[in-house]
Amino acid sequence: MRSPIQWQRRTLPKRLLKLTALKLALAIGLLFAGVHLVWKAAHPSVSPFAELELLDSKARDIKFRRRGPVPSSGQVTIAAIDEASIQRYGLWPWKRVVVARALENLHKAGAAAIGVDIAFSDEDRSSPHLAVNQVLDEIAAQASVPSGAAERLEALAARAPAALGAELQGLRQTALHLHLFALR
Repeated sequence: MRSPIQWQRRTLPKRLLKLTALKLALAIGLLFAGVHLVWKAAHPSVSPFAELELLDSKARDIKFRRRGPVPSSGQVTIAAIDEASIQRYGLWPWKRVVVARALENLHKAGAAAIGVDIAFSDEDRSSPHLAVNQVLDEIAAQASVPSGAAERLEALAARAPAALGAELQGLRQTALHLHLFALR
């Protein structure tokens, strides 16, 4: 009589090599995933399945057209930047004041929460703070520090609260911040 371990050693390879629908589906899925990964590595900006993506988009469009409009629950409203807004306020990026006014109007209209999907990656060129910051940067760039000034300043900062409009290089432990002109 065979032990269970001997029986498993003989039958396990046969069971693993036996082709089933699940194994075939997994093999096809792994093949497509591998092709996709190799293609993306060679062509990062081009999709290897552009035709399939187009077909998927068309099928989704048909599905939503057949479903028809869904009545709103009144719980969620999306306020988006549309063509009329671009005609009225100009091309993006808008001034921060315009965006702030839109958020204030949403709040006044009774919005319980407002989610903003806008990246303010550039500095607001229309801000009056920009001119002040440019002047401060020019003054800091032209300022010359006499010998020993950093040590005297470090000693002063250790004795009394102080704010400085420029950062001096070479200070060991003193962090100097621009409290008075913190406009950025």
